[in-house]
Amino acid sequence: MPVEVFSKLDRGTVYLSGESIDATVTLQNVTGEEDDPMDERIAWASIQFHCECSVNQTRITAPTSYELPPSDKEKRSSFPVGTMAPVVFKTEPNIFTIDLRLRAGEKKTFNFSEKIPSDAPPSYSGGFVKYCYKMTVALQRVSSKEKAPIHRVRVPFRVLVLYGLSEYHGESNPVPANPFMEEARAQQQPANLLDLASDLLNRITAKRSLNVYRIANGRAKTDPGKDFTEGTVSCLQIAVCLQAEEQVAEEYKKRPIHNHITNFGRQVEPCLFSKKTHLILPVPLFVCPGFLTELIHLKWRLHFEFTTAVGQLEGQTLSDDSCKLWQGPFQMKTEQMQWDLPIKILPTLPSLAESGIADGLSNQQF
Repeated sequence: MPVEVFSKLDRGTVYLSGESIDATVTLQNVTGEEDDPMDERIAWASIQFHCECSVNQTRITAPTSYELPPSDKEKRSSFPVGTMAPVVFKTEPNIFTIDLRLRAGEKKTFNFSEKIPSDAPPSYSGGFVKYCYKMTVALQRVSSKEKAPIHRVRVPFRVLVLYGLSEYHGESNPVPANPFMEEARAQQQPANLLDLASDLLNRITAKRSLNVYRIANGRAKTDPGKDFTEGTVSCLQIAVCLQAEEQVAEEYKKRPIHNHITNFGRQVEPCLFSKKTHLILPVPLFVCPGFLTELIHLKWRLHFEFTTAVGQLEGQTLSDDSCKLWQGPFQMKTEQMQWDLPIKILPTLPSLAESGIADGLSNQQF
């Protein structure tokens, strides 16, 4: 006779570090009318939240502070048999029922709330390291066998980290969300974590400044940050790519390795005889903002490639009565110059990052 386990993250699958997660677990005896209407007994059931860290074992080693999960021999373990991924963060197993008896068609619902530590790492999947968060529901049914197997249901979720959020308390004179509410009453209402995160992100991103860079190679200089025509060499083409650079701490490298670079999008623009041009590179919602742990440092940058002419462009001037035309050479010598611009990528709000991902629930029968 099957038991159906329905587990759900109430608000979705994306959360901020320091935020509380509300979850619901429902156990139901789904015995059909054609089956014998016998009761189903569950010896115990538990729920646990944890973050696993998978590393490229041929190149790096995990910190000793990352503990291995308990073996399945330990009582009421929520982790799968043979799991060797070190655990960065885990809550205490919450055994929410013992010796539960469910009649045919009967179901029981349990509610939970757990808080993610503010210093927890973000969800990340890179070339060297992966941080993966899961909610695991484990149960063991009463069986005639000596030891019934432990069944598990796992719901993955994503964690974003906004640095400075735990110390941020909002502006001294916040604007009331409701303009018709009295100011005194509005200030008495405590702001929740999501409101503080939205306010902090607005304050950080509101600071805009114009940055101008003078870029040069060994032969001469071009000045694309200001005006292409002011350089001493002709810039023919500019390409830019958004890159994530994964840097592993030296003490955890098994051998010398280069930083892992991941590309996200690329745009190419011709710029011969142009004074200015513009480039737009969207940041995908699924990427991880920059972060720093004892194991890894993730940094972001814009990788530029400038294609410049070697020497003067020897073309032909074609004239007629109405205008002057210039025809470029059929062949020209070019060279490439590369330049990296470090940038900072901030997390978005969980409600925006939720777009296009799973709905945060799992349904399974045992």
